[in-house]
Amino acid sequence: MIHYILQIVAYQLLFLVVYDVFLKKETFFNWNRCYLLITPILSFILPFIQIDAIRETVPASYTITLPEVLLQTSLTDTTLNGGMLDEVVLTGTKPINFITWILTIWVVGMILSLGYFAYKIIKIQLLKNKGTLQQIGALQIITLPNSDTAFSFFNTIFLGANLSEIQRDNIMLHETIHIKEGHSLDMLFFEVLRIVCWFNPLVYIYQNKMMLLQEYTADAKVVSQNGKKSYYQSLLSQVFKTENISFINTFFNHSLIKKRIIMLQKAKSNQVSQLKYLVLVPLIFGILIYTSCSNDNSLETPTEANIESLSYELAKGEDLEGEKLKTHQAYEAFLIANPDYVGWTSINEEGTKLSYSVHKLSEGKPEGYAELTYNKGDESYTVYMNLGTPKAPPTDDITMIKETVINPEAGDDIPFAIIDQVPVFPNCTGTNEERKECMSNSISKHVNRGFDTSLATTLGLTGVNRIFASFKIDKNGNVVNIRTRAPHPALETETKRVLETLPQMQPGEQDGQPVGVLYSLPITFKIQS
Repeated sequence: MIHYILQIVAYQLLFLVVYDVFLKKETFFNWNRCYLLITPILSFILPFIQIDAIRETVPASYTITLPEVLLQTSLTDTTLNGGMLDEVVLTGTKPINFITWILTIWVVGMILSLGYFAYKIIKIQLLKNKGTLQQIGALQIITLPNSDTAFSFFNTIFLGANLSEIQRDNIMLHETIHIKEGHSLDMLFFEVLRIVCWFNPLVYIYQNKMMLLQEYTADAKVVSQNGKKSYYQSLLSQVFKTENISFINTFFNHSLIKKRIIMLQKAKSNQVSQLKYLVLVPLIFGILIYTSCSNDNSLETPTEANIESLSYELAKGEDLEGEKLKTHQAYEAFLIANPDYVGWTSINEEGTKLSYSVHKLSEGKPEGYAELTYNKGDESYTVYMNLGTPKAPPTDDITMIKETVINPEAGDDIPFAIIDQVPVFPNCTGTNEERKECMSNSISKHVNRGFDTSLATTLGLTGVNRIFASFKIDKNGNVVNIRTRAPHPALETETKRVLETLPQMQPGEQDGQPVGVLYSLPITFKIQS
């Protein structure tokens, strides 16, 4: 949720920068009005849009998927699974009602904002009751005694009794344009945004820019009918009072008068300047690239009636892409939305094929299957997997090693499964298998010791949080090219920091030559209540 809010704020900031740099000085007032109304809505929608074709991928043929590291404060719970790195568990303490506190603050802020909005409505009604009503068709004119106020709200114009006849004529025409253009609806739209997003300062900036734009629009139409001279006199004749209400159209807003006069003196923008609106195209495309590479799941959740369509198989060397990628995403979406169902992942005896299917939780766990919980952002789902074949990596993103020709002399990195001599952790000795076991235990202990478990409280984490890391042990034994993916950026940073502190190792060898070896390392961060 916090990530979603940050995206909204970031996108609104980008849209406002484009407006200030390219559009605000143009006289295309209707176009600018549409821009200021549509872009805040887009900022709420764009985080949910993704394009499957735009995704950041890592070549599967050069990636070793190691067994999951389940981090915990006690190192005695780690076990060895074959020759791969074992599961290491990190147990954190669940923060007390962190999400509840955030939601409470947000709701309280909305209630206060709604109360302030109600106060402003009441203030307008009191002014209406105080003045003298004159009905002209659908238009209501309220004359306020002993006042030189001038503003409108929907079909009602408020005029101070102290205004001169010339001023009243210009103001009436000006405020009538506000009413015909429906400007009060625009301002109420931003009032709603201010209530819901009371914490977002950009919403207030949006509203102020819309208020100024509405004055430009009305000014331009008035001077086209009455000329500029008398209108300037109305604006500059004296300092007028106004009501401090954010969603009314105020004729005499002192802070805006100078800008309005400058815009009145500006020549009409030429049609070529409309091309500036095309700046939105690369901006929105860039945002879509970001959301497509960041979001893992924006698919419509399937219904129970078609769960058979969620079954699929992956052969050894086959990438998860195209229709199977879409099926896998739908599979995950269904399991997240339906906790009464679990996924079954079966690995054949040869380790050459993975089968995915969905079953009711009431069917129970098949014999020989392990129960795994996978996190997708703030949500999770359960999978039963048979782990009888060590070639099958227990992660939600299964990567099979492709058959490929390796040329160490050409600088190729070597897959872990076919390397002659594996990289060696300091102080690990013995046979190749013994060194694998020693390295597995050593990396597990290193991650356990180094990981900052207090992040659970700092970030407000709950349940199971899954982290995925990949790295390479290069020809010199150094850990390089560390990549991380986690539900929160701080977890990615912490994982990278811990892996960067791994000591220099003896590099792997192929045909007697040192080579780089790639690993991928899943980590599970369990938060205990």
